[in-house]
Amino acid sequence: MIVGSRGSTLALWQAHCVCDGLGLDHGAVRVIYTAGDKDTSSALHSFGTVGVFTKALDEALLNGEIDLAVHSLKDYPTQPPEDLAIVACLRRDDHRDVFIPGSQDD
Repeated sequence: MIVGSRGSTLALWQAHCVCDGLGLDHGAVRVIYTAGDKDTSSALHSFGTVGVFTKALDEALLNGEIDLAVHSLKDYPTQPPEDLAIVACLRRDDHRDVFIPGSQDD
């Protein structure tokens, strides 16, 4: 089974949690680069579409390149593509886990 994920630290952590839950080796994760990963300088609204961080994963799933895609739900469009469904969510971790930067530059 091939698990598709973005390459960010958070995305890979989530994908590894899914692998652990399914009894898969972390080597089952295939990194898929999304439009938002490839273009980090443009404002999100300038892409003119939804799914900037999810569409490439969805396409890889529909094309049979991966068997499942792990998304951060905050990035997923409110209307998933017709041929796909959200079938599972990871258990919520500690809600007190937050990042508070020391300044706007952090």
